This record gives sequence, C-alpha cells and structure tokens, in this order.
Amino acid sequence: MDTIKNYLEMMFQNLPNTVEVRKAHDELLSMMEDKYDELISEGKPENEAVAQVISEFGNLDELAESLGISKVINEKKEEVPRRKVSLSEIKECISDKTIKTVLEAIGVALCINCADGFIMSMPDVFSIANLFVFIGLAVGLFIFGGVFNQKWNYLYNEPCLIDYDSVNYLSDEREKFRTKKGILLALGVVLIVISVIPCAIAGSISHGENDAIGTVIMMIMIAAGVVLIIIQSGISNTYKELLSINDENTISGNYVAGQNESRGYNNKAANTIMELYWPTVTCLYLTISFLTFTWTISWIIWPIAGIFSKVLDIIFRNSFGKA
Repeated sequence: MDTIKNYLEMMFQNLPNTVEVRKAHDELLSMMEDKYDELISEGKPENEAVAQVISEFGNLDELAESLGISKVINEKKEEVPRRKVSLSEIKECISDKTIKTVLEAIGVALCINCADGFIMSMPDVFSIANLFVFIGLAVGLFIFGGVFNQKWNYLYNEPCLIDYDSVNYLSDEREKFRTKKGILLALGVVLIVISVIPCAIAGSISHGENDAIGTVIMMIMIAAGVVLIIIQSGISNTYKELLSINDENTISGNYVAGQNESRGYNNKAANTIMELYWPTVTCLYLTISFLTFTWTISWIIWPIAGIFSKVLDIIFRNSFGKA
C-alpha cells in the first residue's frame, strides 16, 4: 500500500495546493485503497494488486475530468518543469554540507585561537608565525568547505522538487538528529560558560605565566564550544534547506509543515547581508582583539553575534519573506 501512496504523491506533487486539488487527491487515494483491498480479498498477490491499481488509476490526465481538476492539469502543463532531486543526491548533499560545516567550524576555532602566541608572550617571530599559520589554515578551510557546497548551488538557482520518499527520509533524519543537536548545543554553551574557570584557577595560584596558560585554555574551551554550536546549527539548517526545496504553493510543498523557514530571502540585499554576516563577524573579532589586546574579553563577540544573527533573520523574514 505504501507503493500506491508514494505513486499518488508523485502524481499530485506539482499540482497547486488548493481545496479542490486536495479533495481530488483524497478521493483518488480512497478509490485506489478500495480497489487494492478488493483485489487482495480476491486472493491477488500484493505485487499484482499494486500493479493493477496503478494501471487503472495511475494516469491523472484520464481521471482529471471525473475528479474535477482538468483545468488545473492543463494549466500545469504550460509551466516550466521543476528539476527532480533524487534521494541519492539528497544523501550526497547532506554529506557534503556536513563536511563544509565541520571545516568552517574548525576554521572559526583557529581564528579564535590565532593569538595564543601573543597571550603566552612568546617571541614575536613565533607569535606572528602562530597568527598567520592559524589564519592561513582557517582561510584554506573556508575555501575548501566552499568547494563542497558549490555543486549544490542549483538547488537555490533552479526550480527543483523532491519526492515523497525523500521528504520522509529527510524528516526521519532530522528527527534522529534532534537529540544530537540538543546535546551539541548544550555542550557548546556549557564550554563557553565554564571557560572562565581556568583563568580563575590560574589567578588564584599565581600570576604571570599561569595567567597566560589559563587564558589560552579559556580560549581553547571557547573555540571548542563555538565549534559544537556551529556544527549543530549547520547540520540542522541543511535538513531545513532541503525540506524547503518544494514549491510551497504545490501539494508537495505541504508535505512538511513550516518547511520554508530556512531558504533564502525574496530580496537580494538581505541574502547578501546574511551570506557575509559571519565572515564580517570574524574580521570584526580579529580587528578589535588586535587593536585592544583584550582577547580574554573580546570572545563575547561570538555569542552576541549569534543572537544578533537570529534577530536579523526574524527581521528579514518578516520584511521580505523566504524564497
């Protein structure tokens, strides 16, 4: 019976999400179920019953008039077809975007710890080397991560769709990740909150070198917390982005409630601002930290930036909506 239902969803996925279409969808599903039950009761094997049901009810063009949606069917034929994204492509996309997220998270961590040499009062040559090596590696990771994401740009530049099976797969995977997301977020926040403990312990023991060590440990803990937060957010957003592929005005767009929350905005300026947001925050963090040498305080930029990012998302969503 699942095969029949999946086939039905495929038949209706590009039709507009209107009352008459949903009524036709439910009516045809009822007819297919009744026919399937009738064939099974007659002793037909399941595969034969499914095949006969699809053969009898699988042509929407022939049934459109009796279902009252012939006008809708004719109108949809004139529209540009949407590119179907297969389940294998969905799985590959999740893998690539996860790698990109991890690489970018590590890059951010390297930026946060790029001044460890200065904090430890190491010789200038080593401090400067530490700075440029860490920043260089971070930039390399950002670029390399972008390579994994580049091949999936068509998802946002072309009209695409995913089928019912892919939606179910994504929904299940997102639900499975929900617990991991909570754990990663909680650990990240805890690491950032307790990161002051090493400084406090070092300060209570002595001054000088121990203070520097405590500060470096604090920065490492902050970086680790930020990495966990970025990873959980990136993976979670990947599921939301993929679930938002279907046109929200079609039946397929109604598979998952609220699925269009994470796509781009219907405004080029808003999209550009959000794309440049985190690179700008990184540059701001480094600039302020180097001008003031307050590394033990400037880390607070990251949690503030996270809150402000959510505020901007709400503002842009309300002002321009999602694509």
